[in-house]
Amino acid sequence: MDKPLKIIVPREAARLWSPEKYLIQTKADGVFQTRQIDAGGTKATIAGEFITAKSGGFLTPRHAEMLKRNPGGCFIAWDVLAAGDCDMSQKPARARWGTLCGLLRWLPDGWGLIEHNLTPDQAFALGAEGVVAKGWNDPYTAPMLCCKQLTTYRCRVVSTGATQSVGIADAETGADRGHVTLRGGKCDRVRV
Repeated sequence: MDKPLKIIVPREAARLWSPEKYLIQTKADGVFQTRQIDAGGTKATIAGEFITAKSGGFLTPRHAEMLKRNPGGCFIAWDVLAAGDCDMSQKPARARWGTLCGLLRWLPDGWGLIEHNLTPDQAFALGAEGVVAKGWNDPYTAPMLCCKQLTTYRCRVVSTGATQSVGIADAETGADRGHVTLRGGKCDRVRV
């Protein structure tokens, strides 16, 4: 199952989100994945993001600490799609979140739960990439509201490859800033 559509909103609009109306979660800066776990004989399908040290520049202290303990990467769970024979994707977010929290003791090493119920300002102060809001009564497939932290870096290209992306690093500090996709033959025009 694909992840739901995200509707990007400005920070001023996100400041109006209320925990009474929305499940508010930090945005993990990683790659979307679904994984299965065995919760005491019951299979559950969890949605989340796999993060590594190269995922990007946005890691909350808890995610950074998880990566220290698991340098190969961590899976950050933020929703449950199925539990046993029950398709949770059409259940309201309140039921899915309750089910996910009930599965915490079954999460393997290197897995964690996403930070939640922080205001956008609190999440950004922690270093999160952004925040996502899901209506408590909405199914998994409903669009989510998303507010991302915007940061501008002066970067230089440090690597090119056979793909449509180039590796970049901070021009002043040399810190790895990940990869940028350059489509339409633009990657061929970039030099290290």
